[in-house]
Amino acid sequence: MEDYDDDDPQEYTQNESQELIDSKIPEERVSLLDHPDHIPPRFVEASLWSSFTSSFWIRSLRFTLRDTRKSKTNCCLGFLSCVVVVFVVTLISTAIDKSPVIFLTMAELEEAEVDFRIEVASYSNNTLLNHTLVNDILTDATHRLHSPRYDKSVVIFSAKQCNASYDPFDPQWKYVLSGNNCTFSKDNCFPIVCPDAVANEGDLLVADSDREDAMDLGRNWIDEKLGIPKLGEIFVMDTVAKDLHLDIGDVMYIRLNGSQFFEGLWQQIVVSKRKQFQLENSTDEISVDFIYFPVTVSKIFVGNLGKFSVYTTAGLYMEYSTFLPHVSRHFNPNMSRDSQLEFNNTSLYQYASQIVWNLPDPRVEVYIDSSYDSISEKLIGFSSDILYRIGFIDLRPELPILQSMAQTAPIGVILGLLLNVIVSILCILSIMMIYSLMSINIQRKSFDIGILRSLGISLPRLIYTLLIQSSLYVIPAWIFGLVAAQGALMGGAAFLKHVTHVPLGNTLGIEPVLLATVIVIVVPLGSTFLPVRDVLGISVMDALDTRRSKTKAVAITIERSSSTRIPGHIIFLGAGGGIFGFSIFYIFPLSLLNQNFDLLGSILIFILIGFMLGLLMLASNFQLGLERLIAFLFLFWESQTIRNLLRKNMVAHRSRNRVTSLSFSLAVSFVIFLFVMYDLQTKNFLYQQQRNAGSFLRVNIRSIAGKSVGIPIATELEQLCDKLENIQGYAWMTHPANTLTNDDVIELMTRGKLISQEVELYGISKNFFEVAFQEFYIPSTSNSNLMEDLYNNPHGVLLGSYYESLYAVDQSRDEGDSALLLYGPFFNQTKAYERVIPVGFLDSAPVFLMSEYPKEDQAVLVSLPHYAALGNLTQDEIPFGSMLLKLKDEVSDIFRVRTYMLKLTSSC
Repeated sequence: MEDYDDDDPQEYTQNESQELIDSKIPEERVSLLDHPDHIPPRFVEASLWSSFTSSFWIRSLRFTLRDTRKSKTNCCLGFLSCVVVVFVVTLISTAIDKSPVIFLTMAELEEAEVDFRIEVASYSNNTLLNHTLVNDILTDATHRLHSPRYDKSVVIFSAKQCNASYDPFDPQWKYVLSGNNCTFSKDNCFPIVCPDAVANEGDLLVADSDREDAMDLGRNWIDEKLGIPKLGEIFVMDTVAKDLHLDIGDVMYIRLNGSQFFEGLWQQIVVSKRKQFQLENSTDEISVDFIYFPVTVSKIFVGNLGKFSVYTTAGLYMEYSTFLPHVSRHFNPNMSRDSQLEFNNTSLYQYASQIVWNLPDPRVEVYIDSSYDSISEKLIGFSSDILYRIGFIDLRPELPILQSMAQTAPIGVILGLLLNVIVSILCILSIMMIYSLMSINIQRKSFDIGILRSLGISLPRLIYTLLIQSSLYVIPAWIFGLVAAQGALMGGAAFLKHVTHVPLGNTLGIEPVLLATVIVIVVPLGSTFLPVRDVLGISVMDALDTRRSKTKAVAITIERSSSTRIPGHIIFLGAGGGIFGFSIFYIFPLSLLNQNFDLLGSILIFILIGFMLGLLMLASNFQLGLERLIAFLFLFWESQTIRNLLRKNMVAHRSRNRVTSLSFSLAVSFVIFLFVMYDLQTKNFLYQQQRNAGSFLRVNIRSIAGKSVGIPIATELEQLCDKLENIQGYAWMTHPANTLTNDDVIELMTRGKLISQEVELYGISKNFFEVAFQEFYIPSTSNSNLMEDLYNNPHGVLLGSYYESLYAVDQSRDEGDSALLLYGPFFNQTKAYERVIPVGFLDSAPVFLMSEYPKEDQAVLVSLPHYAALGNLTQDEIPFGSMLLKLKDEVSDIFRVRTYMLKLTSSC
């Protein structure tokens, strides 16, 4: 059998056919034995093995392998295409499962690595939490990972700016100086000794290091091995060390208001027992609320390290167990001795500002779920169990990471949709590729298959032979694809762990492997169906006729008018159209109402694939015209006879090349689809970032020493910007008024108080929309003097267009008829109603949320004088929040923007 002539296909086919026919002879010989019990076991085993190896199935496999060696190019093409599909599909499926780790990292960066947090509700009479009691109640392994915290703002000073003759750890001079009445001052005697000390605001975090390490709270913090601050020591963020020019071993001072920092503990120990401390011959009350205590810088850390929020720019860290003993040593000496001793003996664990929880290990696995609803269900169940056991009436619970991930949930849906489209199209391309290769191979072996059919081969055996051929592409590709995907996953997991510090599994999951296995099964079946139909569609006589070409330029089909058989393609198209209509008119609205994004994404996948395939069918109708056009453009110098011959050849081979052309078209459309989706997502992200920022360069201003930043500091910044030649202009916006009123809401309502909406109140400078990105400034009317009207009307406001229809505002009528009411506590005053006049409406605005559609907490914009009048503020007291800078056109690229930003911040 090994010595056959490749040039004699008839002899080769007859020999192979004879082998296939003789494959059952050993089985018949074994069955003719009359006494099988007397046969030697070794002879029986040899006979069975001979029967198995000479069976039709093994002979067919050997026949296919021998034929594959003759067409190595086709085999390599099919193998590589399947390897790419299995590799990409497995890797993408794993990426979809692991993609939430990116959103988890973003949420942890924004909110710190805290899963659940409780604080005392604002309406409660209590102010602090008893962590000792919580620890006694929650003893199970699921809820035992918790820790108390204090996380509040303080004022910090550098000891280098004080008189060096005073001992930093002596509490006397900070409160009492001989020959000076600074004892009665609100700031005590500290400014006398440290006149050059500049007050800076810091974010002090007091936490239990051992408990938070057990919770795995702050993975980067643990990796840095910073240790635990000792009594009187503090860890500071590098930005604090830079601002105060601190090094390790230096001393800094922290000032805090005891009544605001310790709240209920201070009220219980100090206020309830306070006496009127008076000096001799004086009736003034001595202030003991402010506390100055020194700390030694023992470590300087860089970044938030998972302990602090991304918004924390001046982080300070002290140990929970040693914080109160150290602070109590530096109380005002005028304070009652009993109060000082009671503070020193008090366990701070019974007076926590907040308590935080983390999920038990494996914590990350809860978040690595492509379904946001599933993550939400687990975390809400976890927090509900805690609240049920410790009580929930006086508590304000919060799931910070879950709330932050809610913002990125739509991105995960879009990402999953995109990746599923990629998987589907790659599967279709793989099926078309293998089908094309098998069609070419079958046409080449049409004579061989005709011989087998003439010898009586059955349909199942013929299908089995073709399945073996397609499986030779897929099964090895499945193995190599999974091995390559596993290697890529191990490298990707190591890289992600290095970047995000989130431990990830480096082995393929069950679902990706099952998906690759399903593809291994579906691709051979899908690619074998049409070739088998083509083989059976050719008669045996046509298959054995080697004198005629198998390519038919003209095909004539005769159908009986009396036939009652319904064509299969009509059933297929009808069923597909019915499913499509049912999905669009019922399932699609249902998924929107139920917010089932997984179902919505699946529907969109099929719609996109349907659109793409429909466009391919549409493009195939233009194939004939394009072929003639290309033939004329590239062969116009040839004779008409040559061009006609070429055109007729293309028509004759059109059916044979249809799969190739469709595969190429699908691949091109797939690449275009990827580029379009990438460009769309990039522009959408850029749009959101630019709209939220308002300009390429924006200076956010924090309050200094608890005081608002008003005109004096604003003037200094303006003078600095005037010196920079690349700054074209600048504008101002204030902090939202509700953030300065203990988070009480401000409402916009009709004069009859029938309709009210919570809003955010901002003050803006007159040139704000000239400096900010103007493409986001879209007024609902053509009035170009909105800012003039806003500043000319002492009660004027700018609103989102949605409020125009909601409150039925008609600007053509008198101002009294279109007036609305603002209700709220403006800057810690008592709640009051303020009459406002809408001077314009905006469909969109940079920085601020203003829309023509219903959205919560839309912005209300007022002029700076109106903003100050609402809170009875002077111009020096206006709390400016941000300064927007407009750069000249020649410095619009990102690298120059960064250079001038560093220059500006370093100058500040």
